[in-house]
Amino acid sequence: MKLSELCRKLTEQQQRDFINHDVWSDARRRQLTWIEALRDRQSIGEATDKLSAHAVALLTEMIRAFGAEPIAEERLVKEVRRRTMMSGAECDMSLAELERSGILFAVVKVWGERTYFLPRDCFLPWQQALFPANVQPVAPDDKLLSGPVTVRPVCRPLGKQLMGALAAMGRNGMTLTAKGVLAKKTIAAIEQWAEFDETTLKGSGLNWSSREHYSMKAAFLLEAATASGLIQAEENQLLWEEDRLAAWLCQDEEARERRLLQWCLDLLLPVNAQSANRVSALCALDAGRWYRSDDIRALQEQWNPDGETGEMTLDWLSLLLGFGWMEAAQATSSGKTTELFRWKLDVNATDIDAAHAIKADPRRGQLRVQPNGELIVQPGCTLALHWELALLADWITDETVAIYRLTASSVSRALEFGRTKQTIRSWLEQASGQLPLPDTVEAMLEEWTSKACRSWFEEVTLLRCDDERMAEIVRSNSELSPMLIQAIGATDFIVNASSIAQIRKLLQRAGYPPMKALRTQEAAPVSSSYPVISERTAGMNRIADAKTELSRGTNAYSFLYAPSNITHYELASPRAQLAEKLQSQEEGVPSMWTKQLRVYHHSTRKELVERALAWQSPLQLRMDSELHSFVPERLELQGGDWAVVGILRNAADNKPIRLTPDMWDEMRIVVPGRSQP
Repeated sequence: MKLSELCRKLTEQQQRDFINHDVWSDARRRQLTWIEALRDRQSIGEATDKLSAHAVALLTEMIRAFGAEPIAEERLVKEVRRRTMMSGAECDMSLAELERSGILFAVVKVWGERTYFLPRDCFLPWQQALFPANVQPVAPDDKLLSGPVTVRPVCRPLGKQLMGALAAMGRNGMTLTAKGVLAKKTIAAIEQWAEFDETTLKGSGLNWSSREHYSMKAAFLLEAATASGLIQAEENQLLWEEDRLAAWLCQDEEARERRLLQWCLDLLLPVNAQSANRVSALCALDAGRWYRSDDIRALQEQWNPDGETGEMTLDWLSLLLGFGWMEAAQATSSGKTTELFRWKLDVNATDIDAAHAIKADPRRGQLRVQPNGELIVQPGCTLALHWELALLADWITDETVAIYRLTASSVSRALEFGRTKQTIRSWLEQASGQLPLPDTVEAMLEEWTSKACRSWFEEVTLLRCDDERMAEIVRSNSELSPMLIQAIGATDFIVNASSIAQIRKLLQRAGYPPMKALRTQEAAPVSSSYPVISERTAGMNRIADAKTELSRGTNAYSFLYAPSNITHYELASPRAQLAEKLQSQEEGVPSMWTKQLRVYHHSTRKELVERALAWQSPLQLRMDSELHSFVPERLELQGGDWAVVGILRNAADNKPIRLTPDMWDEMRIVVPGRSQP
């Protein structure tokens, strides 16, 4: 659940209560709202310093063990206690503190179990605050960079891959089959534009619908388009959201790619804990600086020494390389090869204002038209120009510069989707800065447009008669004749499909009732539209729309299964403070049991242990003149004797030990959150 989704479940008073909590005092002085504070790295750092040690420990271990995955309370507490030796009461106290300060939230499932989560868009700043990635980039004068450095081929950014896939879908058809999926040729055309490694994406744990029809690549790209609001599904076809498509194509590339990255993180972070922590570390690194892959692996092993060894980090690197947001290289020095990587995308930059993210005219002066029909695209142009070129010309290369080529088949394709000789010429001239087209290109356009798309197949509705005599009866009927669009031969007439019911009634009234069944032949595929991104669409509606953040599509048609979906559960109220919870339980309990160390009889010691177990509180024990913190786990009874098993916090390890009542001198129950004597 993201902050925006969470806020819809919270009242304004609850949000004010969060910012008024002590942990946000510095943010409050800077007049930040609770939502602003949760997104502000400085405020998160200040809040971390003000949280209790137990709350920080719980949040740290929750992120270390479960990443961004929502987690059931019982499993969370069990894992935190195993890793930190905290007592159950200390976990309760920490959860209450984190809930009341608006950091951690819980939903209540049908059977009453609480599931805890960090808002998805708050995970990265909290993870980076609790697990700082102190990884140093390779210095520019490092001898590692003075030797041979081989940079791997760089993939196109995910946004450009997605644009190509959408253009291919538009050209090949957006009609859904009876099974509710795209045609095979359309799916194949979409897949050709995906440059990322499908195996790596499958390793993320994602699942997708219609697996027998869609590959993981196709499902991922279609889900990205749905989440971006570019397409929506009707009963039997996918349709363009043209205003959103125009805004997206005309947007600044960096802003668009950052939004796609955030969407990928929202989708993939909850899937695997170690993956979430590792990509968070990668996102903390500076753009444009080379880093050693081994340093990242070492960092992950330091954070989780008993966990995985870095394999998932390499998977994330592979995925980010496949999305075109990173590039990798091999550097050789003193006979040793080192793997390097760096961000091409500035992950931590603030999106520029949408009014500046939209170019004034996405086409003007961005293209060079060569006499042989090659079209050279200037670097830095918007995807809107590539969108039209993907229809008008054949793509050749996209390495240093993008190159397309006009061909007879590509011009025929453009004509089929509503372009004309004049609109093609006008578009090319505007895109090249109003320069006249080369004579050879003019000649090619003249020839190709004069020959292509001069004939076509058309689906019409026919009123058919069994002989010429019946046809004459229809033709001579004064009420029927205006509905006959065109005669086909001696016995058939083209009519509007919308007129069938009325024509049927008129024929029946005239004494010639037609057949009730509507005869059909196998329908030919109808080409989907290919929207024109014109200057008209560069209005304020697009500028406002460009600021809309990506989310999982709200449309009922979805191509990927969400790894966890807690948005439809009821938000739980913050749990009661431990002091409130224990108040009624302390009635009849001697105050000295909690306030001071004392020597007790064995039978009374057993009562204190039982009470500590009931409260899930630790005990303070004096053993051999030294004070120890002991977390009891269970009481063992054998005949008339007893012993307690638990964790001695200052022991060399956290393995449970067994203590008999004669093994300590003084004792007391420690109530977490209370001032100690």
